Amino acid sequence: MRALAVVILMFGVFATSQFATPTPTPIPSDTERALAVLKAINAARVANGLPPYAYNPMLAQSAQAHSEYMRDTGQVVHTGPGDLAPVDRVAATGYPYIRVGENIFAGIRGPDDAVHWWLTNDEAHRHNVLHPDMREAGIGAATAFNGVTYYTLDIAAQPNVLPVSINSADDVTKYPTVVITLTNETMWFGGGGRVGSAVQVMVSNSFDFKNAQVQPWAQYINWTLDTSNGVGLKTVYVRYIDALGTTADSQDSILYDPRANVLPSATPGPTMTSLPTGTWTQPAISPTLPITDTPLPTSTETSTSTTTPTATVGPTIIATTIPTILATGIPSIQATPEIGIVPEAAPNEQSLRRIFAGLLIAGIITIVIGILVLMRGLRAS
Repeated sequence: MRALAVVILMFGVFATSQFATPTPTPIPSDTERALAVLKAINAARVANGLPPYAYNPMLAQSAQAHSEYMRDTGQVVHTGPGDLAPVDRVAATGYPYIRVGENIFAGIRGPDDAVHWWLTNDEAHRHNVLHPDMREAGIGAATAFNGVTYYTLDIAAQPNVLPVSINSADDVTKYPTVVITLTNETMWFGGGGRVGSAVQVMVSNSFDFKNAQVQPWAQYINWTLDTSNGVGLKTVYVRYIDALGTTADSQDSILYDPRANVLPSATPGPTMTSLPTGTWTQPAISPTLPITDTPLPTSTETSTSTTTPTATVGPTIIATTIPTILATGIPSIQATPEIGIVPEAAPNEQSLRRIFAGLLIAGIITIVIGILVLMRGLRAS
């Protein structure tokens, strides 16, 4: 009897180890969601021949505060506390804007859905993602208790700030030869101490531009990093020069590591891929969020683009109603809301295995009990 009990115990341990519930996939944090949105947006911009948006902490502050406001109120709106419009919220951070635009979205299926919706729903949203004149961006993400994440994309441009990116804003390179992508000023003609459209540039691996040569501005420039000190963060410095001789300096850094598992950098002038409305796809960025029994609102998104009074690019237009979508130079468009509910999943293989294991264990225990009862009856007789 003791040996039989040991066998039963060992089988139970084996069955438990074989059919244990797997460790759940970690749910991404709101910070990770925001970074995923920026990466997806920049991938779309690069594919369309546009420079990546440079991350700006003040725009990120404005976007995050608005996402938290939408989460706390359960509303998907452009107006924040005190009826502040996007341009007012951005200005409140101290960002000296020339022009401001905003997209918002709410849903439960991950950050890739926000970018996909903006790119494919209508031209107003797509224009803000692929804006040819904006240069900086901030992303906000705030998730409510019911699993709905509220996203805000704030895009803008400011005087004398012309970002530069190495290898399309990649984090690491294993090759010393890289491609530098330049931006340019398209909303100010220059003068008054503000740089206008750059006609020349200087590029250097040193902040003092020692031995740097003046060359014509180009969107893409081949460059060789200074890797004499081996693995580490490498910085490239760019000085923009407009027709009046006004300058603006910029820089970008990338980790150089010959052991990194990355592809070589592209040559200047990569193939421009068109992304027609409704056909844009993107690799998964984060796991699908869990299904919740709490009723969820319809995914809603709007966009707006605003210009300062001193800018030379058209009237100030601000979206004030939902779901009306307004953007500078684009007529009002009625948005078709997208349902942000993930369909219920069918029982998966792990669930079936656990059910089978339970039935198997129950059957074995029943058989063992029957054997014990039978043996006790034989002894009594």
